[in-house]
Amino acid sequence: MMLRPVLVALATFTAFPLGLAAQDSLLLRYHPVAGVKVHRVFQSHTRITGVGAAGEAAGPAREAADLGGVTEVALPGPDGALIVHLAYDSLRARMREGDESWREYEVTALDSLWLQVSLDSRMRVVEATAGGDRPGSGMLLHLLTGAPGMELPGGWLRQGQYWSSRLEFQLGELVGHAPVEAPSALLGMEMDFRLDSLTARDQDTLAYIRYSGALTPTTLRREDGSTHQFAGATMGTLVWSTGWRGWVAAAVRLQVVVSVPERGRLSLETTVRQSVLP
Repeated sequence: MMLRPVLVALATFTAFPLGLAAQDSLLLRYHPVAGVKVHRVFQSHTRITGVGAAGEAAGPAREAADLGGVTEVALPGPDGALIVHLAYDSLRARMREGDESWREYEVTALDSLWLQVSLDSRMRVVEATAGGDRPGSGMLLHLLTGAPGMELPGGWLRQGQYWSSRLEFQLGELVGHAPVEAPSALLGMEMDFRLDSLTARDQDTLAYIRYSGALTPTTLRREDGSTHQFAGATMGTLVWSTGWRGWVAAAVRLQVVVSVPERGRLSLETTVRQSVLP
């Protein structure tokens, strides 16, 4: 996949299928259209830096990046309920340490990197089955839901209104496919979402949503006896389309600091951007 077309697609989402009439308030509900394929392009970037116990730099910064495309389609399951199937169309991974040049490779065996997931109308996971490695399937779910652990609000929203939610997710699922060592843990975040604006189109309404949140301080004891303390924050923007009945664009930034008493700390900063192709 060429880099320039993907970056253009990430910044452009100007045509959408038929949807609901525009209105001054909005009820965000996920209802995929059976059999309609949705194509997403995305890029993720993670930067990891370390600091020793005395405050000195613990080696060079490590970076990993993914660039690719995903197709999703909802099909009836055995009980008639829709199951969303997600699979990579293409995937390239990049990595480097310090100031060295990027090393890039194409991820193969994409047929084994898929996810089948059943979501309710508020995007809560009912059931999920994954193929391939966990990082691959985890990223697919996050692209579908817009943000890690995303849950839609319970009621109607007007412009300027907020809602709060607690999200949970695995940290390692957002690092990507490049072999960059990073600790992982099930983390929780207290999030505040705001409906910034509604944009009415002829047969579609776009909702622009901004959010921010703080990581619930978490302490884990590892098998080697060490203690890892997690702290951090996240922020991002999301675009909902009533035509697609789901998220059509997102930019998510997550920063997590992992401290190990008397050893130092690691700082992970991950950014994921995505867009539905028109």
